[in-house]
Amino acid sequence: MTAIKTCRIDMRVTEEERSLLRQLAQKSNMTLSHFLLRAAFNVPITVYEVDPQVIIKPLLGLQRHYNNIRFNLQQEGALTSVIAPQYEEEIQALWQLLARARPAKVPSGA
Repeated sequence: MTAIKTCRIDMRVTEEERSLLRQLAQKSNMTLSHFLLRAAFNVPITVYEVDPQVIIKPLLGLQRHYNNIRFNLQQEGALTSVIAPQYEEEIQALWQLLARARPAKVPSGA
């Protein structure tokens, strides 16, 4: 059961601070109030720069198709190049970027 919140706290911030707080709250999938309460009570907050699952699922499907095409071409001895070299480099760079994608912790305290 959640407590009924009846008290209100007002706080003055600059437009820049307000914008930054809203962005951080949004990136952590929280309301601004929830974000500020967790920060005030020094509770760890995870800010997601990119939700890897949103990107990875479609890419895994594409990779499966690519692997199937590549395998079939190898079996027929017709494999030269399925993807142009510049796209191959971009795909490798994207996979490396996704492999490094991890939740970023917001430092607590000042």
